[in-house]
Amino acid sequence: MWPGDVNDNGVANGVDLLYLGIAHGSTGPQRPNASTAWTGQLLDSLWSNNFPNGVNYGFADADGDGSVDDDDITSALTANFGKTHGNIGSDGYATAPLGTVPPLLFSPESQTAAPGSTVSLTLSLGDASFPVTDFYGLAFSVFYDTALVYQEGFGFSLLPNSWIDPSGNDLRTLIFNDAAEGRLDVAMTRINQQGVSGSGDIGTFNIIIENVGIFLPPGDTLVITIDSVKLIDKNLNTIPVATGTAEVIVLEGSSFPPGNTLCPTVIQPVCGSNGVTYLNPCFAEAAGVFDYTEGVCYGSCIDPALINPSTPCPAVYEPVCGCNGVTYLNPCEAEAAGVLNFSPGPCNPDEVCYDPVLVVQSAGTVVNDTTGIISVVCDTSVVIGTGSEAVCGCDGVTYPSACFAEANGIAFYTPGECGVCIDPELMNPDSLCPTLFEPVCGCNGVTYPNECVAVTAGVRSFTPGPCTGGSAWCQKATPIQCGDFLGDQTNDNAGNHISLYPGCLNVPLTGPERVYVLHKTEPGDLQIGLEILTPGLDLDLFLLKDNCSQVSCLASSHTSNSLTNNEGIVYEDAPIGTYFIVVDGQFPTSVGKYRLEVSCGFLDCTNAVDLACGDSYQGTNANGNDDVSAYQCAGNVLNVENNGPEVVHTLTTTQAGWVDILLTGLSENLELFLLDECDAATCLRFSQNPGTQDEAISIFLGPGTYYIVVDGYNGAVSDYTLQVDCVSSCALEQDLTVFDASCGANNGKIIVSLSGGTPPFLVSWSGPVSGTATTLSNSYVISGLPAGTYTVTSSDAAGCSTSESVTIEDDGNLGVSITPHDPSCMMLGSLEFDIQNGSPPFSVWVTGPVSFDFITGQSHFTLDNLPAGTYSIYILDGNGCAFSAQVTLSGNNSGLNLDAVVGAQTCSSLGSILLSIGNATPPIWVFWSGPVSGSAMT
Repeated sequence: MWPGDVNDNGVANGVDLLYLGIAHGSTGPQRPNASTAWTGQLLDSLWSNNFPNGVNYGFADADGDGSVDDDDITSALTANFGKTHGNIGSDGYATAPLGTVPPLLFSPESQTAAPGSTVSLTLSLGDASFPVTDFYGLAFSVFYDTALVYQEGFGFSLLPNSWIDPSGNDLRTLIFNDAAEGRLDVAMTRINQQGVSGSGDIGTFNIIIENVGIFLPPGDTLVITIDSVKLIDKNLNTIPVATGTAEVIVLEGSSFPPGNTLCPTVIQPVCGSNGVTYLNPCFAEAAGVFDYTEGVCYGSCIDPALINPSTPCPAVYEPVCGCNGVTYLNPCEAEAAGVLNFSPGPCNPDEVCYDPVLVVQSAGTVVNDTTGIISVVCDTSVVIGTGSEAVCGCDGVTYPSACFAEANGIAFYTPGECGVCIDPELMNPDSLCPTLFEPVCGCNGVTYPNECVAVTAGVRSFTPGPCTGGSAWCQKATPIQCGDFLGDQTNDNAGNHISLYPGCLNVPLTGPERVYVLHKTEPGDLQIGLEILTPGLDLDLFLLKDNCSQVSCLASSHTSNSLTNNEGIVYEDAPIGTYFIVVDGQFPTSVGKYRLEVSCGFLDCTNAVDLACGDSYQGTNANGNDDVSAYQCAGNVLNVENNGPEVVHTLTTTQAGWVDILLTGLSENLELFLLDECDAATCLRFSQNPGTQDEAISIFLGPGTYYIVVDGYNGAVSDYTLQVDCVSSCALEQDLTVFDASCGANNGKIIVSLSGGTPPFLVSWSGPVSGTATTLSNSYVISGLPAGTYTVTSSDAAGCSTSESVTIEDDGNLGVSITPHDPSCMMLGSLEFDIQNGSPPFSVWVTGPVSFDFITGQSHFTLDNLPAGTYSIYILDGNGCAFSAQVTLSGNNSGLNLDAVVGAQTCSSLGSILLSIGNATPPIWVFWSGPVSGSAMT
């Protein structure tokens, strides 16, 4: 037996899974010296059951452990899939015309697709007229055009709990995609010896259309065909099925490449004429979109359907400022760009309402790294007028929520709808208002710290006092602004008016609390840092909504003072508005001094300084931004006291290994942070040493891009030197052993031996055929390979990878020339053989009217004395290369056809013989002998 060839027909394929499913759960004698290697192995002891074709169940025990189970699928059939031995027999595929048997058909979700896009096709088995009775297993092949399908871009997945597997546990599958041949083999079988009946959808095919772009002929069609189908019941009876083809018309033009583009990640959003928002013009043009306008498509500023650069506009300078912050030559140019709203005069850079960076920084959007497409992820159930989520943007547009406003790049907004209550013309977030807490209630139901803050928010009218009524803790609130650092604070004599913080802390606090009120006037994260100065003092930090009459906690920090003297909150994407900040003591004796700082905004990485392993950078944080004061590191531990300017660096590593980051040459106290993303909440490591001591971080990093931030402690500014050293710890080594293909067959293989790496391993190969596999073993066999050059790349769990190219040769390509000589004129025929490219000795089998079986070392020989008829010829050379053919010798073995009619002798005359001669060329000589003899010519 050959492990994986369960039905013993010479090939391991999807049909073998069906046989294995029938025998699943069976047990029998173990196979001595068993392995899953593709080689003939002796089955010493037969099992008690046989398949209907007479093959013993022991052939299903591929690994020889005495049990037919999932290991036989994963360890043998999967590894040996597609391998052959000896003569290949039939698998008994059975199909019939549509309308006569259960159908196996595709249903594309769309009849058209753009290059680079993904197409889904639903696979159904059976229908209402022809359901499947007693389904147990199905194997089939799907053929497709490799020129239209992206390499490795064809996959199949079963629908969960479909009618063929109601329990979700009784089905096993095998899926193999040969991207070079354009063939996907799919097999599925039940394993509980119980069939099911039904019809309907069973799976989904997902296809990535190749990005053939402008080279694609218009209307080219991807045809997908199902063939080689075997459907069985629980008794291994074959059920005929009807198949068809699915067609998807691939549209002219380009969508986006399945692989990475070479576009930079510069933030300059554009709205394409196709209605898609891209990160910048490069991504738009990579997608084949050459008409676009700065801004986003999903807002009310740009109508992509109106974008028409060919509009004949006059060359008149009559500038207008578009809602997208772009100055246009005249109104016609703005309209040709699809801009719906604009105002006279050029845009004032100091009064721009639209911030393109905010589009990407906002939590309301996601950017596809491959295509550059920007998508909105805000809650789509929010509708204007149905709740209190709406905000009035500085552009005069009412948005369903702050999330939508920031996703549109709106730099300032006020809660409520634009109109009677809110006038966007009055909005001026840069106005300097007094730091007084004399609360007023705006007509929009928002409490503002004082009248000035309400007016600068564009609120037309307001009344004295907080909107929801007052409270003792609210009345004593101290105003604080974004960017403030309060260095000498105490909660002494503050009083205890809040004991519970629902949603944040269930333990009552009995110590005195100090309350601060903050009106946030810009989008971004809200970062609050508390540094406790009194030794042994345990204070906690809370962030509340703008509700003076009720404690509504948004976030908190209450770590043990035995672990750190810091508390910090990073409230990401905090909407513009009013907040209360509370510093509270756990016990009545929890009284002492502390420092409090607040920062508002996003970490700005647009001007990040690039670093590479081995670089030594000298610079200063004097010109850095002051947007971040808290970094969330190691879970809930927040490290603060950083309201000085920060400088961002990027570090890209290509291999996994240890990275050492050293900050030296300081004249003031700078601190060092390593982030996983451009986000202060993704801190991986930090270094905060006192004074001008060096800062250092040492960490093991995988391949990728990281962010290094140098930040000033309490406003510190200093020159610095930043040194980055990387030590690759990759010890992964790959050794390839090649076995050549024979006689043009796809039976070459590469054994991949791995050492020094961390499993699991990802093994990929490309060449005449390509593929990918994951293995926990240090050895993997790539089989079923035709001759050619292959590149094999292995990667481990630590991110290390290694590649090597090898060539599989072809051992031979046996060719035989056969010259027939037909029988004629009493002469028998002959076959003349001439063998090319073969290696002796040659084994020759000839069957027909006469048969031969012999071995010869000659490449040229003749078989004589052959009567007319058809001969089957099979020749095998010394390398195992085979040749077969059928040859027919024509003609009559005797040469002439002769019929004689006798005329009997009578009383009055002698007898006669009438001759009819066929297959002869005149003149003909006739001779006779008997009572009389003679001859004649005719």
